Amino acid sequence: MSARATEVRKYWSPSMFLASDRSVRKEQDYISEFAHLLRDGVRLRVPGEGAVLCDLSGGLDSSTITTMAGTIMSVYPEQRLHAVTASYPGMAKTDERIHAERVARAAGATHHVLSWCVSEPLFGGMPENAFYWDEPRFNVHSHAMAMAKHELLCSISARVVLSGAGAEPV
Repeated sequence: MSARATEVRKYWSPSMFLASDRSVRKEQDYISEFAHLLRDGVRLRVPGEGAVLCDLSGGLDSSTITTMAGTIMSVYPEQRLHAVTASYPGMAKTDERIHAERVARAAGATHHVLSWCVSEPLFGGMPENAFYWDEPRFNVHSHAMAMAKHELLCSISARVVLSGAGAEPV
């Protein structure tokens, strides 16, 4: 693009992502590669010692990461896995805490629940927010939650936080 003209050109094509022999791989190959990349991504973020905290909403992304971290860390008894779930009493439609508790137990994680009362002025507008975003987001709540997570991180001496946040578009 210049001041005088706009040029449209192709900068990628699906064929760039096919196997080197340009053949389409089998579905199981893609599944295996994805599982390997995900496992490796979590493994590379787990330190050799100390505590790890997983943000565990109870959804698919955070449950997968927490379970994988639990499997990876199970061979290192000196490491401790913790999971933190936000709970919003009075918002039953968005409460995945029971599933999160099951995931934490299966992963061998110590489960921490941060509970917030939506009727307090600090959390005004959260029910509408949760309805449109499928989870509580932004406004003053984010700061309060970040502070509570920071206190938890310090109390368990965790150096790493694993999260599935932002995975929805993938």
